[in-house]
Amino acid sequence: MTNMYTWYYYSIFTVFAVIIVAMAVDPNVATYIDLRFRYFVVQVKKRYYILTLGAMIKFQNWKLKREMKKILKEHEDTNKSL
Repeated sequence: MTNMYTWYYYSIFTVFAVIIVAMAVDPNVATYIDLRFRYFVVQVKKRYYILTLGAMIKFQNWKLKREMKKILKEHEDTNKSL
């Protein structure tokens, strides 16, 4: 049973070693991995904010649209009277 785990850890270590060597040899690989990591972080933050603030943002948008309609209606009424 431990032999299976050993091969698993060796394979993971090998993958990371190859990536680190590629990053050392070619700086574009390091830049690409850094950009992918930042993209991943942004996507996680985006999903978190959508889940936690989604309802509040929808309410604020609805409120803003309602206020804009009121202002537009008042503006049209003043233009008709002129």
